Amino acid sequence: MIKGTQLVSVLLLLVASSLLASAAGPRPGLMIGANKQRAGDVVYNGTITPEWAGVGGQGKEFYSGNRLFDFIFSLNSSLIGDAAETQAFSLYAVSPSSQLKVQPIGVVSGVIKVASFPVSSELMMVCREEGHGRAGVAVQLEHYDDLEVYVQKTCVWPMISVGSTSQQGNFATNSTVKPNNNVVVSTNDDASNFYVWLAPSQSESLNNGQEVVVVCEGDRTYTNCAVSGPSGPIMPQNLGSANKYVVTYNCINYGKEVSVDMKLKFSFGWEENLVIPFTKVCGPHSKPKSSGWSAAGIFFFVVFILTLAFCVFGCGFNYVKHNRTGLDMVPGIELYRSLYRRMFGVRAYTPQSDYDEAYQTSAAANYQTDL
Repeated sequence: MIKGTQLVSVLLLLVASSLLASAAGPRPGLMIGANKQRAGDVVYNGTITPEWAGVGGQGKEFYSGNRLFDFIFSLNSSLIGDAAETQAFSLYAVSPSSQLKVQPIGVVSGVIKVASFPVSSELMMVCREEGHGRAGVAVQLEHYDDLEVYVQKTCVWPMISVGSTSQQGNFATNSTVKPNNNVVVSTNDDASNFYVWLAPSQSESLNNGQEVVVVCEGDRTYTNCAVSGPSGPIMPQNLGSANKYVVTYNCINYGKEVSVDMKLKFSFGWEENLVIPFTKVCGPHSKPKSSGWSAAGIFFFVVFILTLAFCVFGCGFNYVKHNRTGLDMVPGIELYRSLYRRMFGVRAYTPQSDYDEAYQTSAAANYQTDL
């Protein structure tokens, strides 16, 4: 005989199982695309496409040189029917093989909304060793059954060479840094050029090229650095046709000369990165050249132009209106002469001054004689 508490427990289990059964099931309207392709090439209306399903140990094959791929989630309002208008999801890796490590980056969980912009998540396919690997990516959904899609990738170690010119790999050859490589960038150089290429022998194994991310790292107390270069994968190339990357510097502390240890890091989808060390010298003379006039320079230039204009127009006015010539045309010449006499004690000469001097001398003599 079933007791009352047991009966209640059985009823609760039945209700819970029925609720779970009603909640789980198909995923109407769920659309997933990959690598910026059209929505639904991975999952269309909740159904996984065959090449992503991993049937028979297979899965979607990605190019060997790719570092990451995007998943784009959306809900198709025309297919969703009576399903919820929002769908929460999360993304995680499932049973990767020894060659691969699937590393989520960016948005790996979120909420999809009907009639809204798609939600994008990224997964990085990191190689651990050479060979063919396979990994699953599970998508956990809030209201429906989880789903799993599978990817596979052949890991090939890229033979990358780096040099100061496009003719020689004097910094690194075949992804191996040259020993005793002491690259010094002087204070007068605001930028450095690095040339990167992939070995021509990998034209078959990496026929779609190798994705490479180049970053510059160093002590930002003394200098900032940035890297600019070509977009897209690096293709297998011969010498002389390498990809050019430009590293620019901006020294911050100009008070003393400092040697800053820096490094150029090349990431290409492996756990191990290619790192090239070098030294940037920042000093008192490494301040970037001024691109314009200073405030003091602008002020004195304006004063000079105004003074010159005053002089030219003043001379013209005195010549035309007062018939003056020579130095008498200079505006304010009487003031300048007066200041000169006061400063150096020079008496101005005129015919009247000779008469005044003779008269004063004669008058003084008569005055003394009369006394």
